[in-house]
Amino acid sequence: MPKTKTKEEKFLSWIKKMYQNYGIDVTAMEEEEFKRLLDFYVANPAKLIADLKKSSIHANDFSDVDIL
Repeated sequence: MPKTKTKEEKFLSWIKKMYQNYGIDVTAMEEEEFKRLLDFYVANPAKLIADLKKSSIHANDFSDVDIL
């Protein structure tokens, strides 16, 4: 049976998705930055949902492929 994600794990996943939507390489981010973001969004969950929705508009704007 798959492990259920904790609230923090879900939030962290959403934060990473939001940053990826803006074309930000989350693999280059420090753990401390994720901790700071997680603390902020756990205290402000409605803001996370709003920011994630806003970022989704840009989900396909950034890619690794250059278009000629």
